[in-house]
This record gives sequence, structure tokens and C-alpha cells, in this order.
Amino acid sequence: MIAVKAAAIITLILLAALTIPQLTLTEAGGVKSTAYALNQILERAIKNVQTVLNEEEGNKAYEALKIRLKEAEGLAERARKALNEGTYQDALNTSLKALNILKSIAAEIKESEEEQRVAASHSTLRMGVLLSSIKKLTDSAAAKGYNVSNLGEKLEVVSKLVEEASSLSARGDALDAGRRVAEAKSMLSHLMNSLNQAYAKEKRKLVEEYVNKTLDRISAEGLRGRFKEQIEKLNSSRHQLQTGNLAAAMKQINEAMKQMKKNLSEEVKKVGEEIQKIRKQLDDIKARGVNVEREERMLLEVSKLVEQATALLEKGDYIAARVKISEAEDVLQRLR
Repeated sequence: MIAVKAAAIITLILLAALTIPQLTLTEAGGVKSTAYALNQILERAIKNVQTVLNEEEGNKAYEALKIRLKEAEGLAERARKALNEGTYQDALNTSLKALNILKSIAAEIKESEEEQRVAASHSTLRMGVLLSSIKKLTDSAAAKGYNVSNLGEKLEVVSKLVEEASSLSARGDALDAGRRVAEAKSMLSHLMNSLNQAYAKEKRKLVEEYVNKTLDRISAEGLRGRFKEQIEKLNSSRHQLQTGNLAAAMKQINEAMKQMKKNLSEEVKKVGEEIQKIRKQLDDIKARGVNVEREERMLLEVSKLVEQATALLEKGDYIAARVKISEAEDVLQRLR
């Protein structure tokens, strides 16, 4: 960075001295001597600008400046050719054109360095915000009982890097500030992975508890025959959890729950249709003067059970919903 800045400063000094109008240059000595002197200055200026731009390999903005530098180099070649041919005024005019291009390049280099300083300052601020967020996440994880004790020292190292980046950015050292930010970013990435691993371990534990509890409830309610496919998927998810494949386990569980919900929704609909059919039959019998009070109470009981099953289904308690549907089916069986 020091070499780049030094080259840029030398370039700017040289070009600042070349703003003298052409008439003044020609009057300071003969056109020939002035043309030769100017051509030497042009050669040095081109080398200095080349040094600056070569230090920024891959920078798109600097790549555009290199194209303009090629134009200046072409003019410098023309000026040398004119000197060799003895057309000194042409050499002088061509050298001035080349130097004007170099002067505009130098101005943009100066602007690019300022943009880099601003970018470094913004990067440092963003890194500070990210660091603060990760600290909060780590504190929250610790409060929930996750083992994140190994992250404390690493967070302190990152904090120091961010502080150094901020100090370097304030001094205008965009390159070193950027390096500190990059290092801090890399460390924070590792920290987030560690934090995610801590959360993932706890999440696997919670998911496994959910699966075991669900399977136990299915067995306790005597519903194994009703959920054969779902039981297979839940058992498969347990195997995935044991091998550490949380994503695959979650996929199996979600598929089991979706299928369970779909089947139960269809069963609720079927019971509802059965209720309507029996209600119509009771109305016909009642119209003929038959007492159907008992049957109507039973049908009301079925309707309430279906309402309860629907509510449980919406809450996601599929096992309890299945129990209510079974109770409703039992009452309907007595009504048929």
C-alpha cells in the first residue's frame, strides 16, 4: 500500500508540473530541447501510472483506466517517432496530449482511493453491527443452556480486529482496514458455523423427543393400525436423527404429518356427510310421527365430536383429532 501511494503521489506531482501552456514551454528554450525534455517526463509519468494500476490487478475501475493508459502509451510512441524524424513540434503536441490523458487518469486514481476509504469505513461499520448481533445470539444461546463457552475468546479476537479496522479506516489506510475486515468476516463465519452446530445439536434433541412422544401417543391411543405409513416414516426419521441427518429427518416427519392431516381431513368430511345423511333420514321418520329424540341426541353428540376433531386438526394435534373421529364413528355405528 505504501509503494502504491508513493507512486501515485509522484505521478500527481509530475503531472501538476505539466499544466504549463505550450507557448511557455516553447519559449523556455528551442522546440527541439523542449520536446525532448517533455518526452522524458512523459516516459517517467507513464511508468509511475503503470505501477499504480498494476497494483490493482482485477479491479474493474482500474482496468478501465488501463485502456486509457494504452492510449497515452500509443501517443508517447508517436512522440518518440516524431523526435526521431525531427518533427519536434508534432512530438511536443503529441506528448502534451498523452500527458493530459495521464493527468485525468491520476485524478481518477485519487478519487478511487477516496472511494476505497469510504468503502472500508462502511465495511467496518457493517462488521461492527454483525459482531454485535452474533454476540447477542451467543448470549441468548448460553441463556438457553447451549454450550457456547468456546466462542467467547474468538469473539474477543474479532472485536479487536474490528477496532483495528476502524482505526485504520479513520487514518485513511483502506487496504489494511480491508484486510482486518476480511479476517474478521472469516472468523465470524466460523463462529456462526459453531453457533449453528450448537443450535443444531439442541434441535436434533428436541425433534427426537417430539418423534418419540408422537409414537408413544399413537401406541397409547391404540391407533397403530390407523397410522401405519406415518409410523414407518417417523421410525425412519429416528434413524436419520441418529446418523446426524437432521434435514432428512425433518423431511420424513413433515411428510408423515402432511399425510396424517390429509387423511384426517378426508375422514372428517366423510363423517360430516354421514351426519347429513342420517339427519335427513331422521327428519323423514319424524314426519311420520315416530319419536326420534334419542337418535337426535346421539346425532348432536356426533356433530360436537366432529367440531372438536376439526378444532384439534387445525391446531395440529392429529392424534387427539383421530380419537374424536373414532368416538364419532362409534356413535354413528349405533345410529345406522
